[in-house]
Amino acid sequence: MEEYAIILDYLPLGYVKEGIPSYKRKPVVQAIGKEEFSLLELIPKENTSLDIHQEVYIGSGKRDQISRVNRRLRYDDLTATAKVELNYVIEEIIKSKEDRFIGFFNNAGSISTRLHQLELLPGIGKKHMWDIIKARQEKPFENFDDLKKRVPMLSDPVKLLSKRVLMELEATGDKKGKRKYVLFTRSTTKRN
Repeated sequence: MEEYAIILDYLPLGYVKEGIPSYKRKPVVQAIGKEEFSLLELIPKENTSLDIHQEVYIGSGKRDQISRVNRRLRYDDLTATAKVELNYVIEEIIKSKEDRFIGFFNNAGSISTRLHQLELLPGIGKKHMWDIIKARQEKPFENFDDLKKRVPMLSDPVKLLSKRVLMELEATGDKKGKRKYVLFTRSTTKRN
């Protein structure tokens, strides 16, 4: 379970729905968890003011600003504002957890005889995969700068990881090819 989340959108008057007067609507927050990138709908406590990009505690125990986690969201459930903020927030989470993601580059292995975990990152083919593997065999990567320096043809690793996380969050229904594998997020299958 997620302990902390970053706010993607705060709707102090709730969702706009046909036929529901504004005085009956309740405030709602759309957020993303910091550990598993879970998309969440949160209910804030009364008289709480929240901002986009604010970190809030949603774990068990006493919560200062959030009353409850209402439900998990699919990418399609996000508001337009939340979708715009999503990529920026994902990049910030990746940067703040650099050790975890450098560990991915240092430890990623084969999925099958034909596919490697590194190849699931957008823009990484066999050549880049082998460049990364050869560089990490000499010495494990220390941080993103070290990775960029030792694998010069690799584009920005934070952006690669962010694109992969976004790809996993957007995946719905029948997932085929590289979209059927989940590296960083929690599966967002629809519940009835």
